[in-house]
Amino acid sequence: SREEFTRLAGICKAEGFTLITESDGAAQKHLKAPAAHEPVHPAESDICIYLIGMDILGEPAGSKTVHRPELFARITGSEEGEPVNADHLIHLLEHPDGGLKGMPAGAVKIVHLTHVDSRERMKTAEYIAERLHSYQYLTYYK
Repeated sequence: SREEFTRLAGICKAEGFTLITESDGAAQKHLKAPAAHEPVHPAESDICIYLIGMDILGEPAGSKTVHRPELFARITGSEEGEPVNADHLIHLLEHPDGGLKGMPAGAVKIVHLTHVDSRERMKTAEYIAERLHSYQYLTYYK
């Protein structure tokens, strides 16, 4: 329950433990647009990490690749089924209904890009990092 989580978070903070929670799943896809009721970040969150699999680049934004492709298209101004590009990801991350939605105001906001396994994806990750203004950190992982 919410009360139990708040109590557990208080205990962890008092004892110096890190408490990690998953606020929102993506149905095993590497990209997601959140629904109106998502994500639910606990108010106690000090750090919020938004994950994107860079292997989504160039893939069509459809139900096989994106969780809630219709919301992704609306938020990014793209067409459902259109190949995903870096600018789509930037729009998703900075849109009020996108990646930052619901993160506590005082939390450190991090974008973590996975599957950065080529020079091209590395250049794209760097481009995204240069364009983002709403996040304190951007990390990427092969």
